[in-house]
Amino acid sequence: MSWDDRFQQLVEYGRVNRHFNVPKEFNDTNRGIVMNSDAAEQNRFHKFVSKLHTEYRAIQRGATSTMLNEERIAQLRNIGFEFSAKADKKSIPEVDWPTRLQHLESFKTEMGHLKIDPIYDKFSNLGGWAVDMSERYKRWQEGQEHVSPEMVDKFNLLSAMGFGFDIVRSRRGERSWDASFNLLKTYLAETGNTRVPHHYKADYRLGSWVAVQRKEYKLLSEGKQSRLTQEHMERLQSVGFEWTVRRGGQQVLGEGESINV
Repeated sequence: MSWDDRFQQLVEYGRVNRHFNVPKEFNDTNRGIVMNSDAAEQNRFHKFVSKLHTEYRAIQRGATSTMLNEERIAQLRNIGFEFSAKADKKSIPEVDWPTRLQHLESFKTEMGHLKIDPIYDKFSNLGGWAVDMSERYKRWQEGQEHVSPEMVDKFNLLSAMGFGFDIVRSRRGERSWDASFNLLKTYLAETGNTRVPHHYKADYRLGSWVAVQRKEYKLLSEGKQSRLTQEHMERLQSVGFEWTVRRGGQQVLGEGESINV
């Protein structure tokens, strides 16, 4: 649907329900349940409304949005729509232990390690699960929580696989510039280049941060206002940072959302 169609759908929903908290119909595709067309459309509408909040929060952080602009934000506020300032905690689906081990093995095979980014949401929110497991292990070690012998065996198995129980709960954008720069140097040492993919599965935030550096450099090179300081630019150049990358035969200079420039 176009923006106008979705907006009118939202207007009608607010008129009928006196609020804009659009619920999700259900999500049982993993259980073999096929949604009918009405339920599927309800989920698409829910996703649209959720994205309004997500995109608004991105704008508040200084990012650009292809979905929202000042005119659309004004439209939404005029009908009484209130943007959520805080992101909802992503739920962690219940997954049986053998399947979770398969998820870990798949991640390790692809990435070469189990340093899972806390916001890595593939494999039934593996990042969130890794955070919860790390926190539970810490509570057990500190004597704050009693666990069964079976759980102790699971902890030992995870440790043997290389899981460090050091995944800390985090939100996108919490890292400082220096922390991201140090992670970039680690990536360089491991791969021999600074071309971190924008959707780098092992660390979403690092991929976004690298893209932002290129975007801010592009603004600077065009004589526009940029948040890339001379110091940061020189530090990036000192490690051979590539300001331009090629993708599909096209030269790309800057993209991505704005995170801790």
